[in-house]
This record gives sequence, C-alpha cells and structure tokens, in this order.
Amino acid sequence: EEGTYYLDKPLVFQEIESGTAKNPYIIRAAEGQQVTFSAGIPLKLSWQKHHDKIWKANLPNEVVFESLFANGQSLIRARYPNYAVNILPFNGYAADAISPKRTQHWKNPIGAYIHALHVGRWGGFHYQVVGRDAAGNLQLGGGQQNNRPSAMHETYRFVENVFEELDSEKEWYLDKRQHILYYYPAPGEDVEQ
Repeated sequence: EEGTYYLDKPLVFQEIESGTAKNPYIIRAAEGQQVTFSAGIPLKLSWQKHHDKIWKANLPNEVVFESLFANGQSLIRARYPNYAVNILPFNGYAADAISPKRTQHWKNPIGAYIHALHVGRWGGFHYQVVGRDAAGNLQLGGGQQNNRPSAMHETYRFVENVFEELDSEKEWYLDKRQHILYYYPAPGEDVEQ
C-alpha cells in the first residue's frame, strides 16, 4: 500500500523467494500506489534555539548517521568551504581547509572528515580527524583509498562535520559524543515540522 516503509534491517531473500517461470515471485506496489522502502531513521525531535540562527535537538544514544534529509531533500553537513553547486571538484575546495590558522579555533575537531584529491588529481582520499598533536596540528586516520599512496592535493580539499563551520543555511552538525544534532535553517523554515 501507499507509504514509506522504514526497515531496521536488510531484506533477505532466500531460495524460496526465487519463484519459477510459471509462478514468479513479485514484489510491487499496489496499483497506482507510490511505495518507498527506506533504510533511513525517521527522527522525531524536540528543537530548541542554540544561539542566533542555529537550533539543536537531543538524539537517542543509539542514533548515528552520515546523511540527513528533510522533506525529501539532502541537507549539507557543516563544511569549509561552504557548498557551492557549480564549483568542481567537491562543490567547493580551499587550500586552507586544514591550515593551522583555520583549525586553531576548532574546539574539538575529532570526528571531522577531510576529503581531498590525490596530488596527481586522478583519485580521492578521505580522512577522519582523530586528534591533535602537541603543536596543535590535526592527526588524521584513513587516506588509504587508493592503491598508490601519495600526498593529498594542496588545493583541492574540503573539511566537513566541524561545529565551528556550521555557518550556512541548510547545514547540520552531529555531535556524536553528546548525541546532539545542530541545524542552521533557511529563513522562514519551521524546524518544528
């Protein structure tokens, strides 16, 4: 029947569901009905103003996610530089994305992601911030996505999931340690819906 069905585990099909040429096994929406199977987790949140333009909501401890949608639209994780639809690569990049001058004001960047092109621009690397060293430089984990290691590109890079970069409409930040979701709504957007 019409609707969105949220699945908390994968659908597993066994041999019995294979059917036969004469009696095929068919799964389909009812005639004229729009049906969606979703692995998403619907969130019923109680929002409160964090400050000025940012709202926050507490999440249940077991809820962790990497993507966030509202009204069927993908929202943007807090990032630097801000998302720009017509800029390639990455919808925006900046040489200073992880410069010490920029990162020194990040209170707790652990859990941030850094995305960068390979120095030869033929592949990409993805890192997660795992800490800071004694000099205040970011310590990174990951970056082994290519079969030939190299340095990240000095310009084509961006960072996401940093609270201090939550500065643009439709951006969000998830504090996984405190289980708090922060959101910067567009003007006139009702976050309570």
